[in-house]
Amino acid sequence: MIYHWSNKDKLENDSEYLTHLYERYLIYLSDILNKFHSLEKDTKYWRIIIGPWLRFFIDIAFDRYETLKLKGLNLSHKKKHHAKNYIYLRDNDFDSFFKNCYTDKWNDNLLNLIQGLDPLKNPYKQKIKKRKIIFIKSFMKNLYIILINPINRKFNKNILIIDPYINFKSLFNFAARTGLIPYLTKSRNLKGASKWDEFVGSISECKFNSNFEKILNKLILIYIPNIYTNYFIQFRNDVLNDIKILPKIILTANGYQYNEEFKLIAAEIYSNNGKILISQHGGNMGLAKHNQAETHQIKIANQFYSYGWRVNGSKNITSMPSMKLSSLSHLKASKKGKIINVMGSFPRYFYTFFSMPLGPEYLDYLNLQKTLTNNLDKHVASKLIHKLDEDVYGWNAKKLMNDKGLRLCKSNTTLRNQLNKCSICISSYNSTVALETLSANYPTILYWPEKIFEIREDALPYMKILAKVGIYHTSAKSAGNHINKIAKNIEDWWERKSVQEARELFVSKYALSDKNWIKYWGNELVKQSKFNLNDIEN
Repeated sequence: MIYHWSNKDKLENDSEYLTHLYERYLIYLSDILNKFHSLEKDTKYWRIIIGPWLRFFIDIAFDRYETLKLKGLNLSHKKKHHAKNYIYLRDNDFDSFFKNCYTDKWNDNLLNLIQGLDPLKNPYKQKIKKRKIIFIKSFMKNLYIILINPINRKFNKNILIIDPYINFKSLFNFAARTGLIPYLTKSRNLKGASKWDEFVGSISECKFNSNFEKILNKLILIYIPNIYTNYFIQFRNDVLNDIKILPKIILTANGYQYNEEFKLIAAEIYSNNGKILISQHGGNMGLAKHNQAETHQIKIANQFYSYGWRVNGSKNITSMPSMKLSSLSHLKASKKGKIINVMGSFPRYFYTFFSMPLGPEYLDYLNLQKTLTNNLDKHVASKLIHKLDEDVYGWNAKKLMNDKGLRLCKSNTTLRNQLNKCSICISSYNSTVALETLSANYPTILYWPEKIFEIREDALPYMKILAKVGIYHTSAKSAGNHINKIAKNIEDWWERKSVQEARELFVSKYALSDKNWIKYWGNELVKQSKFNLNDIEN
């Protein structure tokens, strides 16, 4: 399938262009929101709050625009629509936007608007699958918010922890040993008058240099979520009222993007000369050539805690043992087990810049799994099973894999249970799974086709060291030949001194863990809470 970003030179150039465009629109939109809400907040304040949505939306709109251009369509707008007619198209917050941007109706509607056509009459009428929330779980969450959150604010006035991305057992141990209890955010009923459409008509357009930017200017004002416009002031007042006293520092692992309450509190802490601390929450970061979320986190954080890696020119990155990797339970390979290929699932529609299969490239990714199987000896291939992390993006990936003769594991079995029954894990995408198995010293093959999983320059030396001992492969032929070679005695290969030294070096740089992680993190948070205003870099 022809895709405009199959050309990686174009991807590189477009990424740079869209980064500059995002910065322009961030300044422009910050000014608009300040006027609308009668506030005087700087660009970084609004970057923390609207940055994730704005960058996602700009990149998505550009991808759809370029996709339409490939079809030879004329995208010069002749009709002049007023944003007032499209207010109902807007999502309430980042989370609802994120769920909708994968769907056909949402994308059909956006494609219509880019072409200057009328919007769909009922763009969100389709049913979107929602996760079932067990009653007892919902009850316990509400009970925690009512009983524990007030205690948290009374005894942990300086430090606020939201969404630390660790399991309950580790969370309990951390709280017991440090006295730091995570703060749980809640779902809120958004309230506010719908005045955004009236306001939009009174503002001047952002200066644009291309036809795409003319279209984008209208789309941003149409699609910006309600929580940043109509509902913002009431939402802000409600959140700050619950918090009572702003802490000096706030820590998260993954709340920076989807958790509107975290973003609001973090922005307010920043405005009051406090600190935002962000801990790395998964794989890909530090390794991938492109990772938009990583860039955003480093930019808004006073301190970003990586799993060991650094970025040249970024002084706010510190290496710390991963909470998640450090708290993993033991993994042990079976000597005569199967070979498991852990695969990724990705949306049919592009949604963000990172070095993974983008949009239709996922079909290429699936074909490459079949190519790997074809490169295995028959007796080795007979042991191979595949596990998808999800199948919710409309590809019907399980059927596609079955059609290719790729055997799937049972969907109701956890990855951990599967790994304990297997002798080796093939991690076929740059993700947390690879870091988990390597840090746990579980036999691992990284099969990351180089045209899809591009690696950043400063990580290449470490990948070459892994490649030299047979852990890292960028082609199906290389991975297949190596698996054939070690299949009879995987343990013998894995325990070789050269293999273990390569693994340990990589882990120390990209998957740092430590059994004493609670002590390290407790000391770090106490240290960070004791600072002078002169220590803050805005």
